[in-house]
Amino acid sequence: MCAYTYNQHDAGFASVEAILEKFVPHAERTEVLRVLHGWNAGAPVQAIPLPDAVATAAAAGDFDLQAYRFQAAPEQLRAPRLVKVSAAATRAAQAGAGAVSGTCGCTARCMAPDA
Repeated sequence: MCAYTYNQHDAGFASVEAILEKFVPHAERTEVLRVLHGWNAGAPVQAIPLPDAVATAAAAGDFDLQAYRFQAAPEQLRAPRLVKVSAAATRAAQAGAGAVSGTCGCTARCMAPDA
């Protein structure tokens, strides 16, 4: 039986944004994020800071939680309104390239020579 438990931080970074934050200078990072995410109403999409209680709950549950604000141009026939959208994505632990599942059902770790 393999004792390995998958942790999202095993690969080193939790997201592309974390890699960009660490290695790409601010001016270039802004341009890369513009290409990746697009702009909203002529400006970068705004991140919304999460309340401490929400960030703590996300960390305790070992999941990534982010919030963003999207602007829209005023409409001619309707009053401004607030629209809330949520999205969830799931992912499965993935082994490195060419890894084969171990006899215990996990991947890579129990197959590695130093495991």
